[in-house]
Amino acid sequence: MAHAVRERLKVHQTLHGYAEGHRLLADSASLSAKDMRTLLTMSDISGPGTRIDQSGYLTGYPLAESGVYALARTWAAPEMPRPGCVWTHTLLIDFADLATLASLGELDVLFRRPELPGYGNYTKPLSVENAQVARALTGDELKWSRKLLSALYGKPRERVIAARLEDVDADASVLAVWSQQWPRLRRGFRFCTMAAADRSSEGNVFDLQLFHPKDRGSKARFQKAVDANSVTGVEPLWIEEATSDLANPDVFGLRSFLHAAGSDIDFGRAAFGSLCRVHRCLKEAPSSANAFRTSIDILTAEFSPNQARAARMAVTKLAVLHAEALDEIAIDFILRNLGLVDMDTVKSGALRLGRAIWKNSPDQLVALRMMDGSSQVVAENTLAALNLQEIIEGLERAPALAPVLLQCRQELACQVGFWAIPGLDIAKVFAELRSDGDKARQVIGAIMLAGRVDSAGRCISRWGARSVLEVCIEQVVSGAVLSATLNAWVMDAAWDSMAVAEVLSSGRPLPWEILVMLGRVIEADKVPNEIGDDPWVVAIHNATGQMPSDAQTFFCAYLLCRALGNRSRTPGELARFGFEPTYRAAECNSLPDDSWRALEPRLPWSMFWFERDRCPRLRAAVVDLFTDRYLAPEIFVGLVESDELFLQLVEMAGQSWKGREYLEMVCSVAKNDSAPPFGYRFNKVKRFLDKR
Repeated sequence: MAHAVRERLKVHQTLHGYAEGHRLLADSASLSAKDMRTLLTMSDISGPGTRIDQSGYLTGYPLAESGVYALARTWAAPEMPRPGCVWTHTLLIDFADLATLASLGELDVLFRRPELPGYGNYTKPLSVENAQVARALTGDELKWSRKLLSALYGKPRERVIAARLEDVDADASVLAVWSQQWPRLRRGFRFCTMAAADRSSEGNVFDLQLFHPKDRGSKARFQKAVDANSVTGVEPLWIEEATSDLANPDVFGLRSFLHAAGSDIDFGRAAFGSLCRVHRCLKEAPSSANAFRTSIDILTAEFSPNQARAARMAVTKLAVLHAEALDEIAIDFILRNLGLVDMDTVKSGALRLGRAIWKNSPDQLVALRMMDGSSQVVAENTLAALNLQEIIEGLERAPALAPVLLQCRQELACQVGFWAIPGLDIAKVFAELRSDGDKARQVIGAIMLAGRVDSAGRCISRWGARSVLEVCIEQVVSGAVLSATLNAWVMDAAWDSMAVAEVLSSGRPLPWEILVMLGRVIEADKVPNEIGDDPWVVAIHNATGQMPSDAQTFFCAYLLCRALGNRSRTPGELARFGFEPTYRAAECNSLPDDSWRALEPRLPWSMFWFERDRCPRLRAAVVDLFTDRYLAPEIFVGLVESDELFLQLVEMAGQSWKGREYLEMVCSVAKNDSAPPFGYRFNKVKRFLDKR
């Protein structure tokens, strides 16, 4: 037993008997006057006509003023001259020592009946060895004691009586029942194992009194008392628990549990059955969530919050380790009593408990972070260990917690499911982000995949338009984000023309789809080109995949529009890519209206051309581009695939002095470069000039 320490305890004693009246004959300790009077009364015979056998009977009661418990054995004294005289040897056990005794039956061996002519030595204290194992009851003793248990604890507010049985050691049985009690209950327990009448007095009610089975009138002298032999009905389950402990003292831990759990309970026998039920539940609890709940219901309904702290601790300690199977009421009980549990147990069960709390109430778990001690340990350990999907599922029910969770779990920001949670306070969430570099791109990608177009501006402000555009490129390659969503992101990022220029000129492979998206949302002259090749030219050379068929005409017209502007340092390259497809579209009247509206202000105008005749104006614009800026002849001769269209351009150039001068320059290049595929066109230009 947890409370059984093998040591010798000092026990004081008194002897009472006849000497010209019943009086104190010897003692080893001084008590208060009131307690001495109680001793004198209780040491006298227990009632007129009491039948006392050779072994005598036991009486037990507390002497509160002196802080001792009186356990007495009374024998008949027929050798004395006066009838009805008795000898009573009383042991006085300090309340503190009474709590440590595993078996109160050990006290029984200290009783000594005096023998005349001398009384013997009763003036010195005795000592008793604290046995480690209490005496086990068997057979009829166990059956009879079961009835005592049922009456004492089934009717805790009543006085209990019972007839002694001839074949049962009643004294040993009562001592066993008494030994089972916790210290506070022990020291208040009053009993007598042979009483001819009720020995109770005002304020000193006896819990248990036995009477002689052949004394027919004795039972009538105990008015309103409960007869243990008459208690009937279905026995509650706790009876089995208590009876099993009498047969196997503390083998299953009941006695140790009662010893600890009863320390702060002040309503006596009424708590015994409840504590037995709690102990029974604790044995079943590891494999039964219902047992946990039952024990919690008992402690909550039958004890005040400041009582049964040890029982609450035992239930909480075990529940912490099995919290995943418990409901909200059980979890609430654990949290209210978590401070009773040792920190090692809290740490061992923190994740189980925390997961259960998170499942039932995410707000509650987060609130525990603000508390001290065990509650904070549970919260911190759990929030650090929950997998990301568990966190997201909890946040779906409590989105306001998202900023708090990000403080300790930054990796949440890389999860698509996190950003897809309805009701997120985006401003507060962004305030908690600590991501940069590659991690920032992961966060942007997750936000895109979640369809959070509303967060594009925040991402651009936080990490820059270039990072956002680079993530857009990654998403186009993966095909994970819908084009409509990407378009919105690209549109927001394209406001930073410098970032667009950096992306286009980076030299990395760029999907045609992203180039088309950029072309649709940024003006042709917006992208800067202060040094080197035009960013669009670099991007075209590194483009991957297939250009969307429905965007080819638009994009070529866009590049031609840029070529005809003043921003590009390599307009010839842009014209070589965009002119001919645009021209063919205009030729067959399939050029989109928005493309023509962008181009038209950049084209020359002549009163001799009809407004609907777009082709001459396009040819004139391109010729002016090359001749005004003296662009490389090599680009001019390879500007278009069609020889016919090429000659039309040459002819238009020859119509002006400036154009003929440019053609002369083209011819001069022919001497040094006539390489395929368009090298032969230098000769065509020369022949054209010769004819002029």
